Amino acid sequence: MIGAEMIDWLLTLFVSTSTTSSSLSRIQMSAIWQVLLNNGMIAHIDGEHEFMDKTNSYYRWVQPYRNRNKVAPTIEEVSKSTALLSSIAPETLFLMIVSKPGFERSPEELEVVYEELTFIKALSHLSTMVKRQLANFVKVEQYIHAGSVVFRQREIGVYWYIVLKGAVEVNVNGKVVCILREGDDFGKLALVNDLPRAATIVTYEDDSIFLVVDKHHFNQILHQVEANTVRLKDYGEDVLVLEKVDIPRGAALENSNSCNFNCGYSVMAGKAEKILEYVLETRIDALSDDISEIDLFVEDFILTHDAFMPANTVCNFLKSYYFRTPYRATRDSITDSCTEEVRCKKRVVQFVYIWCSMLKINFFLNPVTNSFVEELFCHVIDDRKRLGGMEEIMTRIGAIRTSRENMQLVLARHPAIVLDCGVLSARTPCPILPSDVCNQIIYLADTTCFVLPIRVDKTAEEICELSRRRMSFSAEPLKLVEVKSNGEKLIFSPTDRAIPTVLSLNSKLYVVNREEIPMLVPMEDQNGPTPTTHSSILHLIDSQELAHQLFLFHLQLLRATDSNELLYQVIGRESFPQSMPFNLDLLVRRFNEVQHWSTTEILLATEDNRVEILKKFIHIATIAREYRDLLTVFAITLGLSHTSVSRLTLTWNKLPPATFKTFSELENLLDPTRNHRMYRLLVSKIATPYIPFVPLILKDLMFIHQGNKSFYNGLVNFEKMHMFAKIFRNFRQCKSHMNDTTDHQYVEPQSLIRNLRVIDNQKILIQLSYGIEPKTAKRTVVFQ
Repeated sequence: MIGAEMIDWLLTLFVSTSTTSSSLSRIQMSAIWQVLLNNGMIAHIDGEHEFMDKTNSYYRWVQPYRNRNKVAPTIEEVSKSTALLSSIAPETLFLMIVSKPGFERSPEELEVVYEELTFIKALSHLSTMVKRQLANFVKVEQYIHAGSVVFRQREIGVYWYIVLKGAVEVNVNGKVVCILREGDDFGKLALVNDLPRAATIVTYEDDSIFLVVDKHHFNQILHQVEANTVRLKDYGEDVLVLEKVDIPRGAALENSNSCNFNCGYSVMAGKAEKILEYVLETRIDALSDDISEIDLFVEDFILTHDAFMPANTVCNFLKSYYFRTPYRATRDSITDSCTEEVRCKKRVVQFVYIWCSMLKINFFLNPVTNSFVEELFCHVIDDRKRLGGMEEIMTRIGAIRTSRENMQLVLARHPAIVLDCGVLSARTPCPILPSDVCNQIIYLADTTCFVLPIRVDKTAEEICELSRRRMSFSAEPLKLVEVKSNGEKLIFSPTDRAIPTVLSLNSKLYVVNREEIPMLVPMEDQNGPTPTTHSSILHLIDSQELAHQLFLFHLQLLRATDSNELLYQVIGRESFPQSMPFNLDLLVRRFNEVQHWSTTEILLATEDNRVEILKKFIHIATIAREYRDLLTVFAITLGLSHTSVSRLTLTWNKLPPATFKTFSELENLLDPTRNHRMYRLLVSKIATPYIPFVPLILKDLMFIHQGNKSFYNGLVNFEKMHMFAKIFRNFRQCKSHMNDTTDHQYVEPQSLIRNLRVIDNQKILIQLSYGIEPKTAKRTVVFQ
C-alpha cells in the first residue's frame, strides 16, 4: 500500500460514511494511520515509525484479513470505527509533531500544536501570541518508569516542564511536599530567576509524558513579549498596556483581502477609563454601519465590564466623552473641530447601540443604562439643532430608543410565578425578572408552616420581616436557614438574594431565632420517594419522546440564561446585589435534578425491571446526544456513574455488551484529562443550538478567576477579561439559531418532566444500593 493512496482512500471512506458535516484534513487522516502503525496493525516495509503521506512510502497489513466470506460491515459499523480512530488520532498527531524539531514543522502542524496547547491548564493564562510561539519550540520527553528522576535539587535549570500525562513528586530536602498532575507545570522559577533547582522532581507514575521548553527559547519568548509590549503613560504611570499581535482579536481588522494575518494591538491591562477610551477611538469607527460584525475587543469589553467598571461608571465616561471639546489651534480648524466633535458623539451612540443590541433585555433591566438612553436621546436632539452631520446619529439613537420602548413592554408584564411551593410552574417565565414571584413554604421551628409569596430579588432580611407578620412573636431578631435533606444547615446572610432559586433539591426554608437553629433537623419527606411510594414516568413515556421533551425544556431554560449571569455567579453574587443570576440558578438546579433522577430511578426500580431502566437511561442519553442536549447526556452519565449505581455489579453484568459499550463512550466524553479535551473536541464539532455542560463552564470560569488577579498595580488585568469573554462568547454562540416555534409540541409529557422526584441524600442512596447488592464484585463485561 502507498502512503498517499491510503490517505485518499480513507478520505473517501470518511466522506461516504460520516453522519456529520465536519471533515478531516490529510494531516488528520495521517494521524489515523499513525494510530494503526503505533498499534502494530500496519507496518512500513523499511521499518519506519512515522507514517508518511508520500507516493514513495509503502506499507502492509501486519495481520492478514480473515473470514473473507464474512458479511461486509455496515455503514454504521464503519462510521463508528472511523469515529473511534478520529477521537484517538489527535493525541497521536500532537505527539508525532512535537517529536520533530521546530524547523521541520509545517504551518499546518504548528496550527495543530497551537490548538492542543489551548487545552493545557498551565498555559491557559498565556496570550495567543505566546502560545503560537511555544508551538515552534515545545518538545516532548517521556519517562517509562515511575521513580525516574527528571532533575535534582540544586542542579542548573535547563528546561521548563508541563505535565502532559502522568504525575511527579516534588521532593525538597528529602521530603515530598506535593504531587503535580496533568496540566501542572514546574521548573519555570529557576529559568526566570536564573537560580539552581529548588526541588528534586521524580516521576510518580509509569509512562509519564512532559512538554518541555528549553531555557534559550523560554528567554527568547520573554524578550519577544516585552519587545511587543507598548506602554502608554500618564504623568509617568502606566495607564494602558498593549500587546502587538499577528492575529487581531477584532473582526473589524479582518476585512483585508491581501493577507490572512494582520498586525494589531490587544489590550493586556489598563485603567478602566483608558480601556474604554481605547475602544471608542480605535474600534468603533471601523465597524460597518449595519454592525453585522462586532469587533471582538468591543465584545470583550461589553461582556466583562461589570467585573471592573460598573454600568454607572461606563455611562458617566460615555457622557464626558460625548461632550468632549476638540482642541482648536486656529480659526481655520473650526470645521475640523466640528467634525471631530460629531465623530465623538457618533462613537458614543454607536457604542451604546452595540451595548444594548448585545445585552438586549439585560441592558434595560439596569435602571442606570435604561435612563442613560433617554438622557443621551435628549442630548442628541439638542446637538442636532446646532451641528451638521447628526442625521446618522439621530437615526441610530432613534433605533436605540425604539428598542427601549419595546423592552419596557416586556419589563412591565405582570409578575409571573417561578416556583410554586418548590415546584416549577407550568409556564416558567423566560427570562425570570426581578419582579417575578415564588410561592415559598416557610417553616418555623415547631415544623408548622405557611406559604409566603416572595419576589425573587428580596433579601433574606426582607423575607424574615415578611414572615414576622405571620408569626406570633415579633421583637427578636430572625434568621433565614436552609435545612438540607442530609441535615446540613445553611444560614443566609441578611443581604443574600434570590433565595428560592438557590435552595438545594429537597431542602426546606426556616425562619427562626438563633437559639432555635440547633434544633432544626430534616423532615421525613425530605428523603424523597421510597420504593413503596415511587411512581416512575419512565413507564409512561418512550425514550425518544422523553429525550425530546427534556431537550425542549432545557432549551427554554438555556434561552432564558444570559452570559452576564455566569459572570455574576463566578465573581460573587454579593458584588452584584441588583443583578441576580436567577435563570442560571434554575439551569444548574435542573442539571442536579436530572443527575439525581437517573440515580434514584435505578435504585428504586424493582429487581425485574432494573436492567431495563438502566438500558432506557442509556438510550435516552444517546438520543439526547443526537438532539445536542449535553446537559441531559452528562447529567444522566454522571448519575449512572454515581457510586451507588456503579457498584451494582450484577445489574451491569446483565446489560447487553453493545449497550455497555455505548455507556462507556459517554463516560469517555467526561474524561477530565487534558482539561476535558474529549468534551471540548465534541463541542467544537457540534452544530448550534446545543445545550452545554454548564457545570464545566462554571468550573472553567472559576479556574480563570482564582488563578488570575483582576487588578495589577491599579490596572485592570484585561488578559483575564479576554479569557472570560471567550467563554461567554461560546455560551452565547451555543444559543444561536434557536427556533421559537418548537417550544411546546407535547404539553402533557413536558409537564411530567418539569419536576422530577429525586433522592439527593448520599447516605440514603448508598443504603439503597447496599440493600440491592450487599457485596461488591468485579464488573465483568465481554464485548462482542
